[in-house]
Amino acid sequence: MFILFGWGHTKNENFGKVLPRKCGNCKNEEYWSLFKISRWFTLFFIPVFPYQTKKYTICPVCQCGTEVNDNQFESYKTIAGINAAYQNQSISQEERDQRLAAVFTELEKNENTEGEFSGQSRV
Repeated sequence: MFILFGWGHTKNENFGKVLPRKCGNCKNEEYWSLFKISRWFTLFFIPVFPYQTKKYTICPVCQCGTEVNDNQFESYKTIAGINAAYQNQSISQEERDQRLAAVFTELEKNENTEGEFSGQSRV
């Protein structure tokens, strides 16, 4: 009897566009996307549990990204949801602006205690 196990299976979750940023690598200014990248332990090629999870904002042009902390991730996830609702025409421009203002206020409070972007790296 033998057991097949492994690790390294990767699951990428794209939460959508968050904020426009100028990329330090390719110099383009685009809306960056929010991603959660998880690496999984597998048993008989079936993902069983994640052993590593990282969260990034990623440039859509060159795929360079910046790792974000948990507080930033939650705020950015909210922003991505607001942007998606606006793109689907579920909310008006005015409602989008009001919701984003509230999120930015909360995000600024969190960033006063922690730096926004620690560094950019290839994801």
